[in-house]
Amino acid sequence: MTSTLVPVASPLRLLLTPREAAEALGISERMLWQLNHSGEIPCLRIPGRGKARSIRYSVEDLKRWIEHRKAGQIPPA
Repeated sequence: MTSTLVPVASPLRLLLTPREAAEALGISERMLWQLNHSGEIPCLRIPGRGKARSIRYSVEDLKRWIEHRKAGQIPPA
């Protein structure tokens, strides 16, 4: 008798690193940075010690950007 492995669901992540966000959108990290710099895709800057800080992208913001792109619109920043 063989057993069937059931994958364990990963916890829902609300924020993605720049690498994860770029991969999810199928674009380069540089293109993601350009879209962020132009105001098309917002990011969250999470403070750290000294000058260190983390940048994260909201899954909802990325979904909203995709929907606006499908509709041929540029989303508001």
